[in-house]
Amino acid sequence: MRGFVRNRGDGSVELDVVGPESELRELLKRIEESMKGNIDDREIETLPAEERADEFRIRYS
Repeated sequence: MRGFVRNRGDGSVELDVVGPESELRELLKRIEESMKGNIDDREIETLPAEERADEFRIRYS
C-alpha cells in the first residue's frame, strides 16, 4: 500500500491510501477495531488510482 495519513487542523485525521481492495478493507477494519473509542464518524471516498508516492508516510501538519 502507498499513501499518507495526517492530522487536520479541525481535529480530524485524513488517510489517503492506494492498494489492493482486500488490503484496504483489512486496514480499515484494524483501524476501526483499535481506535473505536476515538472515531465519531468516517467518510470514505473511492477515487481512481493515480500515480502516487511509492511508500506510505506520516505527514506532519
